Amino acid sequence: YYETYPGDIPLVKRIVQSLMKAPAPLPCGGMLTARRFLQLGMALGGGPGSFENLHDLLVNAFLDGTDVLSKNFLRQVQRTQPFDTNPIYALLHESIYLDGPGKSSEWAAHRSFSLHPCSEQFNYEARSESKRDSEPVLFFGEMVFPFMFEDYEELQGLEDVAQHLATRTDWTPLYGDVRNDLKGGQGGARA
Repeated sequence: YYETYPGDIPLVKRIVQSLMKAPAPLPCGGMLTARRFLQLGMALGGGPGSFENLHDLLVNAFLDGTDVLSKNFLRQVQRTQPFDTNPIYALLHESIYLDGPGKSSEWAAHRSFSLHPCSEQFNYEARSESKRDSEPVLFFGEMVFPFMFEDYEELQGLEDVAQHLATRTDWTPLYGDVRNDLKGGQGGARA
């Protein structure tokens, strides 16, 4: 994205800094925090036009000549983030990758973000303060984080359910006997 729109590097840093100082209430509820803003990266893999759409959204973030986020920007951000209208997606996102009993997600994306050796690259607080364009603030991809159950109004009140699902270990195998059928060469594949 930043190779296509290098001028957005300082703009994204400015937006993140603004939201770290004062999260913005969204028109229909919930808060636009810096971390929620970075979830706009989920749309970057959305096909043709995704880079342009994000760029168009960002260049109109502030009211002209101010550090005030525009209501239009806040409305558009809210429309592009599906969790407010699809809470079940946020609840079940990580569990769909668990294959069988004894496994839990334990907030895999959050753990990776926090513990990965490259996590400094994703430190949006430090990166937003950097004056170097070689250290852009990186957007998140398609991930679900525990903080979303605070930032998204429609997810508030579901924290306990989300935590239960993240720690649950009694999942059934995703594919049942299909894997064994394929290994043994018996029968055809089933969808």
